[in-house]
Amino acid sequence: MKKNLWLIFVAAVLVIGLALYLFTDVFGNKNADATNAAEAQATAVPVATEAPTEAPTEAPTDAPTEAPTEAPTEAPTEAPTEAPTEAPTEAPTEAPTEAPTEAPTEAPAEASTEASTEASAEASTEEAAAAEPTAQAAAAEPEPTEAPNPVLATFDGEEIRLDEVKTVLISLYNNGYVSSPTDYSTGLQYVLNDRLFQKKIKELGFDQFTEEENEAFKAEAETEWKAAVDSYVSYYLTEDTEEARAKTAQEGDAYFRSMGYSEETLVNSLKDSASYDKLLAYMLEGKDVSVTEDEIRAVFEQYAEQHKSMYAGSVALYEMYQNYYGATSWYVPEGYRGVTHILLKVDEALLTAYQNAENAYEESVTDEAPEGDAELKVARDAAKAAVIASKQDVIDDIYARLANGEDFAALIKEYGEDPGMKDEARLNTGYEVHKESIVYDPAFTAGVFSEKMLNPGDTSDPVVGSYGIHIIHYLRDVPGGYVELTKEISAEIEESLVNQKKSVIYSQIVDEWIAECEVVIDYDALNALNPSAAQQNTAVPAEATEAPTAEAAPATEAPTAEAAPATDAPTAEAAPATDAPTAEATAEKAE
Repeated sequence: MKKNLWLIFVAAVLVIGLALYLFTDVFGNKNADATNAAEAQATAVPVATEAPTEAPTEAPTDAPTEAPTEAPTEAPTEAPTEAPTEAPTEAPTEAPTEAPTEAPTEAPAEASTEASTEASAEASTEEAAAAEPTAQAAAAEPEPTEAPNPVLATFDGEEIRLDEVKTVLISLYNNGYVSSPTDYSTGLQYVLNDRLFQKKIKELGFDQFTEEENEAFKAEAETEWKAAVDSYVSYYLTEDTEEARAKTAQEGDAYFRSMGYSEETLVNSLKDSASYDKLLAYMLEGKDVSVTEDEIRAVFEQYAEQHKSMYAGSVALYEMYQNYYGATSWYVPEGYRGVTHILLKVDEALLTAYQNAENAYEESVTDEAPEGDAELKVARDAAKAAVIASKQDVIDDIYARLANGEDFAALIKEYGEDPGMKDEARLNTGYEVHKESIVYDPAFTAGVFSEKMLNPGDTSDPVVGSYGIHIIHYLRDVPGGYVELTKEISAEIEESLVNQKKSVIYSQIVDEWIAECEVVIDYDALNALNPSAAQQNTAVPAEATEAPTAEAAPATEAPTAEAAPATDAPTAEAAPATDAPTAEATAEKAE
């Protein structure tokens, strides 16, 4: 899939992911003797204990750390955010500071000069007294100074200051890599890692490209720039005329450039990405990262057993995780059936009347009256009969044709009104329904397990549900237990194991590179920025460990839902996790 421009814009962020994976512990095992801040200060330590996974899709760039979103939340405008005003910045007080008086502002001419002189002398004395504390306060007030920008570390003698770390932290925080914009330790970690990578890229000449390669970068950058401007036009265009398109395109071009982006920054980003690709390929030269079938099966069985322990005997939990959260399971609880159905839509007024009658009757069922109100039950049955009667001719025709041996799938295509049944794959496997399912209309679930549905091939009586009339076909029994280890699942596991083996190799090589560098961290300066982290930064660091084995692999390494056989079970995006599915969810899944 073609990359969007903003993916390149956030290339630096993607490399952050590589760096964070490579080096999860900047204050690593070379600092084992540091037991307090004083000892830790100015101690050379390696920047990394873990290695990266796959090559980053993008490389760091000189562009700003934040990229424009696919569609800005507000259109750019030339108008100021607030209208200019000639009004004073402060409103007048409700009352003058001095009360008005009718007395003349000057003393009568007859007043003695002595009195006047005396008054003047008093006024001068008072003014001087009033001015004295002001002058003292001004003298005591410190002159404004620039914000501190201390040196936090050096890499091969080059200083790394707070401002550089802050810039990185903005990107890390805005993209979810850190939980706090003041996590200076992680920000410093990234900067140190980036210095290491850039050093090796230059040493190995991986930042040099042929004329042909440079032309290819330029062409790709131009294509991506045009795609971004076109997307801007598509989002903001208000009048579909050639003139309006040209004007909006100019606005889009100006918008991206105002944020510091250009074709040149894209070219640089593409070059950086290619440089990193070369570096990672170099690190793997001559290394064996192949995976055996036994290794794949061991991982599969490990996760399948974990899933079994979670879901065996808990259909609700299984469906909640599969359908609400998109989780993957390599274990299926026993008791699922694959069913298809013909949905017949009916008159809304009839269906509403039935639903109201059904609800009224259900409310009458209590522990004291388990049979419910007899009159409400009669009304419910009558409303249900009216719904069926409205489609009786079609229902009779369907059952007659089934009796003559016609294929149920063919009748679905002719009569059915559920969009889900138009999917050929779904027709072959059916909706997977359990007696305890929480993602279907309860009427539909009850129909799947009604007395006429004993064996695959059986067909239910007409079932009136929230969306009309269902004629349900028992297609198959869904095998319970571990799912089959398919090629798709094997490929997912293999990719995960290969990445783990690469990580071990990366880690070993990075350790060698780190030994060639001099990294000095000023822990006092770092801890002064975040005192709460001081204890963590000065603790004795753990020794480096190998990348996790298959047995220790986190659950996130397991294949995605795309490889899971349970994906035929309907999702329940609209359903709350704690309730039976809403009408919207059931309509989407079991219409």
